[in-house]
Amino acid sequence: MVDLAVVQRIQGILKKFNWHKSDAMMDLRRNGGSIVMRTYQDGSKRFKSLPPRRLSIRSEREETLNELLKAIFNTVEYSSEANHVLECMASVEELAKMIGQLHQYEPGYDGENGQYRHGRKSYDPVLGALHDLEAAKLILVVREFDKEAKQYKASRVFLCPLLFKELGLSGSDTKKLVSTKQRYDAKRKKVYKRSRPLTDNMANINNSALESVLHLHKRWYNGELEAEAIEAKKQAMKWSDQKLSPESIEHIAADLFNQLEGASALEIAKRDYYSWCQQYPRYMILSAEQSVKQDSPDISPPEFYDLVKSKIKQTSH
Repeated sequence: MVDLAVVQRIQGILKKFNWHKSDAMMDLRRNGGSIVMRTYQDGSKRFKSLPPRRLSIRSEREETLNELLKAIFNTVEYSSEANHVLECMASVEELAKMIGQLHQYEPGYDGENGQYRHGRKSYDPVLGALHDLEAAKLILVVREFDKEAKQYKASRVFLCPLLFKELGLSGSDTKKLVSTKQRYDAKRKKVYKRSRPLTDNMANINNSALESVLHLHKRWYNGELEAEAIEAKKQAMKWSDQKLSPESIEHIAADLFNQLEGASALEIAKRDYYSWCQQYPRYMILSAEQSVKQDSPDISPPEFYDLVKSKIKQTSH
């Protein structure tokens, strides 16, 4: 176990954590969700839909979620000098190996007269847990498909601020924990060096929207949003001499974060809408969209998506 305050704190929380009390995870299991598996050159995307499930989580999945998060926190980059903070520096395969869920099949024939199979590696429970965390907006996973090799490159995993909130940590507590490693390095004048070098077989962050989200997260973790929010509030209300309590500062910073993060809310609604539409014929989608546009010409997303969904549900029953 890594000897860092943030890791030790998270380890202690996860020992007693109940995933049935996580609003994000319960909302995912109640309503289902989706994750982006691939983005094409024309901007279109291929989604993986996670259907609604029973609210009760199996003990095996809970154990996998807890052990996986422990492994991620042990391998996360906490330095503020990194381009993107709180990036997991281990591959998914390495994470599976760390928690004892990496299985390698023996080479041999698949069945009596089947095709010869080389000893492939499998970690399906870990992938399932990662998909749940990603669909619940607790982590962010960057993927890239290598068209020449015809396979996916190594994924990159980032922790989202919502994860800390779901674990019961306030914004100020999270920033204090993250900054302990930064203060430790500064005191010892340690020069930052990325522990997992970027290689050609790793996913690239070549999407401006994704880059802006990661940059926003970094500003929040480093406390930059608080300074920006307080200064903007002072200028707006002319209270430069008034002192603010820590609770007020955190509340103002949270408002700014939600405002900035809300810019991507339309993209999320669009993603969920197109993922939901995959279960219906294309002609039905186009007919419902045309009908909504005629009835409500001034309406725009995400309300437009909700009306289309409602109309399709009415016609399909």
